[in-house]
Amino acid sequence: MVRVDIETIVMAAGPVPSLIVLRERCSKSDSPAPLRSLSIQTGSFEAAAISRGIDSGRAERPITHDLLLDTVGALGAKLERIEIVRAEPPVFYATIVILADGDERKIDARPSDAIALAVRSNAPMFV
Repeated sequence: MVRVDIETIVMAAGPVPSLIVLRERCSKSDSPAPLRSLSIQTGSFEAAAISRGIDSGRAERPITHDLLLDTVGALGAKLERIEIVRAEPPVFYATIVILADGDERKIDARPSDAIALAVRSNAPMFV
């Protein structure tokens, strides 16, 4: 798996999808190739939730992503990482990896939800 960061979020309105652009964190030191990127289409509400997690952190009242992270923490677990595991264009699939009682537990998720959780918890993202 390759570690990635969010390069940009392209917000769209109406029926046009928004884009989340992920870029690999670093290339192999001996490679002159540019860093690779991956664009994932998502809805405007999902893109806004990711952007809100990056820009302003937590809302005054918890939104769904905050609530899930609070629940994970209350159960003594933590969000270890997220993984975008496969693509069947235009659909991407992600996994949220939770560390609980020393065991990793993987939960199927939409990439937009996984990314929204990762930005709120500073968890690493992999593709």
